[in-house]
Amino acid sequence: MNLNQNIEDTPAFQNILNVLVGLLEKTKTSDPLDPERHIDIACNICKKIGFKSYRYKCLECSEYDLCSECFEQRKVSSNHKLSHPMIRFESPKKFLGIEYDNFDLDLNYIKIKYFNKIHNDIKCKGCHREPIRGIRFKCDTCYDYDLCFSCYSSRQETQTHSYYQHPLVVEDKSALKLDPKEIEMMEEIGSGAFGTVYKSRLKSTGKIVACKRISLSRYDEKLRGLIGLNSNELMTSYMRELESYTEFKCENIVKMIGNWIENTYDGMNLYVVTEYMEKKSLFNLLEKEKDLTLRRKLSIANDIVNGMVRIHDRGFIHRDIRPDNILIGSDYTAKIGDFGIAKLLDNTIKKRQTLIGCQDYMPPEFYTGHYDLKLDIYTFGLTLVELFDGEHTIIKSQLKIKVVKQPIVFNELINACLATDVKLRPDAKQIRTYLNIFSKMINKYINENVKDYSHYSLELKNQLFKKLHD
Repeated sequence: MNLNQNIEDTPAFQNILNVLVGLLEKTKTSDPLDPERHIDIACNICKKIGFKSYRYKCLECSEYDLCSECFEQRKVSSNHKLSHPMIRFESPKKFLGIEYDNFDLDLNYIKIKYFNKIHNDIKCKGCHREPIRGIRFKCDTCYDYDLCFSCYSSRQETQTHSYYQHPLVVEDKSALKLDPKEIEMMEEIGSGAFGTVYKSRLKSTGKIVACKRISLSRYDEKLRGLIGLNSNELMTSYMRELESYTEFKCENIVKMIGNWIENTYDGMNLYVVTEYMEKKSLFNLLEKEKDLTLRRKLSIANDIVNGMVRIHDRGFIHRDIRPDNILIGSDYTAKIGDFGIAKLLDNTIKKRQTLIGCQDYMPPEFYTGHYDLKLDIYTFGLTLVELFDGEHTIIKSQLKIKVVKQPIVFNELINACLATDVKLRPDAKQIRTYLNIFSKMINKYINENVKDYSHYSLELKNQLFKKLHD
C-alpha cells in the first residue's frame, strides 16, 4: 500500500465499509445505548446481540433466550423445545411490569412469586377452574387459551391446543393497569374522532411513551347515530377490544404499556399508554423523508406484513391498515397501531357485518357487510401503492378504489392484493414469504457484488433495486 494513500481510499477499507453498511441496512440502524435494547443478551437462534424486540426466556433451558422474531416463527434448537414454558421481558429487566435485577428467573422462583395470585375472570381450559390461581400459562398459538400450573404440569391437550407444538407464556393481564399519577402528559402529537394522543413520560423511569385519551360523553347522541352505540356501550366494547389487544405481542405491533379509566361529570375518559414511535406514522414519514431508498421501503413493507401475520394468526381483522396507522420508530422499524376498530372473528359467525372503516381504503366486499381477513390484504395493497410512490383515489359515486398512478415496483403483488375476487388475494403468510425471498436476494447480491454501494446516490441505489426487481 502507498504510505501516502489515505486508508479510506484503499480497496480493503471499502470492502469492510460496504459489508458494514449492508449489515446495517439489513438489520436497521442500531443504537447500542438505547435503553430499550436487551444489552449483552443474545438470541440463541439468530445470534443477534442487544436486540430491541421482546425477549423470551426459557424456564427450562439454562441461559436460553429468543428475540421476538425467532419466537414468533417457532424456531427451536436441539435442546429447546416448543413445549418449554417461556417468560417475556417487555423491556430490559422488566417482566410483567416489574423490574428484576436478577436475570436468573426460573420456574420455581415464579411459582413461589405467584403462588397467591388470583387471575379473575380467567378460566383454565384444562380443568375448567375459574379463576386460575398461581401461575397462569397462556398459549401463544390458540386464542383465549389458558392453563393453570397443574394442567401445564400434566401436559393437558384439549380442543385445538397441542402441548408439543404450542408454546406457553407466563401471563398476568393485571400488569397493564396503570396509576394515572405515574404519567406526565407533555404535548399533543395527534387527534382523531374520539381521542387525542399526547407525548408523555413515565415518572418512575423517565421513559417517553404515547398516551391516548378517549373522551366519551354519555349524552352524545352522535355516537348512537354513527355506530348504533351509546357511550357506555361503546366503552364496554372498546375495553373488550383493548383486552384482546393485549393478546398481541409482536415486534411489529405497537407495544401496549397500560391503561386506566377516569370518570367525568358527563361521561368518562379512557387512557391508553403505548410505546412512543419517534418518526410517527408512515404517512408522516413519506411526507417528510423523500430520500428513502426502495430497499428501506421494502424493509418497512416486510415489517407491516409480519405484524399482519401475527394478527391474522390470532383470528383478528385489523380493518384499518393504512399509512396513518403504521407507526415508525427511530430505527425505521414499522409497527401496526390503532386497534380501536379491530374485531375478533366469532367462531360461529365467520364474517362481521359492521360498517366501520376508512372509505378511501375499503374493498368492494366491505360495503356488503360480509368480509374476512382478506380485507386487510386489500388495504395492505393500497398501503404498498403509496409506499412505492403510486397513488390511488376513490370514485365515490361507485364506492370503487382506483389506482391512478402505478407504483414503481411490486405491481404484480399489489394487483394480487387488490383483486376484486377475494379468493384470488394472497394471505399474509404468502406475502411475507414473497417479500422475504426478495429481501434476501437483494441483500445477498449487494453484499457480494456491489463494492461501493455506500457511495451510491439515492438514484443509483433505486436503479439497482429496480433492475434486480425486474
